Amino acid sequence: MTEPFHTLAFLYDVSSQEENFGGTCSDKVLSIMKKLKREGFKVYIHSSFINNIECHRLLRLIIGEQEYFADVGNGWPSIKLFSANKRVEYSCYGIYFESIVYNEYIEIYQTRDGIKKHTLTIPLKSKPETAIMKDISNRFNNLYPFTGKLRFAQIINDRFLFLRDSELYIYSESGKQTKIVNYIDNLNQILNVEFGFNLNDFICLKEDK
Repeated sequence: MTEPFHTLAFLYDVSSQEENFGGTCSDKVLSIMKKLKREGFKVYIHSSFINNIECHRLLRLIIGEQEYFADVGNGWPSIKLFSANKRVEYSCYGIYFESIVYNEYIEIYQTRDGIKKHTLTIPLKSKPETAIMKDISNRFNNLYPFTGKLRFAQIINDRFLFLRDSELYIYSESGKQTKIVNYIDNLNQILNVEFGFNLNDFICLKEDK
């Protein structure tokens, strides 16, 4: 989670990004896939479902003879690999993750604030990478649950921060805190102070195209 999850590209019409600026699942997956390939990993882009809609990208890795899925594009801190053939469960920042493996797909659940939620369905066999890349190239023409909304999430030191419009959720092993922020007039300051992210540098990507 060194690259943040955010919706700034949609809000500021920045359709292309450099590595390390983060973005939604597609931006993060493509960036991190490049880095893993440079390190010699066998890694492939993979398509998955949220609320029965095929709209989420993640990575499939082959390590030894085993297959794993890395949900590096998730807005939540999915920090461990999900095995293609056995259950995985772990906790981080006060959030509990678990996977259930079936014959043709994997179901991912999160438990936050004592509430268990189904978050993702990963089919073991995905559409071809060429088809996924076509979906990614057309993503700015589609509507998403976060369309027109501010989302910014990142692990910062020993906490996971999630800015959702005017509320900043802070998750840690000691529990969750919520701060109310006035992001409309102070977004650059908020991102700088809370995340160490320079909004002006990001917007300049559009001007440099």
